[in-house]
Amino acid sequence: MKLLWINPIATNVYDEPIRIYLESVKEPGTEINVVSFPPPGPTHLEYNCYEMWMMP
Repeated sequence: MKLLWINPIATNVYDEPIRIYLESVKEPGTEINVVSFPPPGPTHLEYNCYEMWMMP
C-alpha cells in the first residue's frame, strides 16, 4: 500500500515529524510519502476557524 499525506499548509517544517509518526504506526509493506503545498500559501489553517467562532 502507498500512502501520500498532503500537508495543506505552505511550509515543509511539519513534513518530517508527520513522516516519522506515520512510519511508526504503518503496516509492514506500506510506503509513506509526505509533501506540503509550495509557498506562497497559508502557514496554518486555524485562522479562519477563529474568525468563525467570533461570529454571532
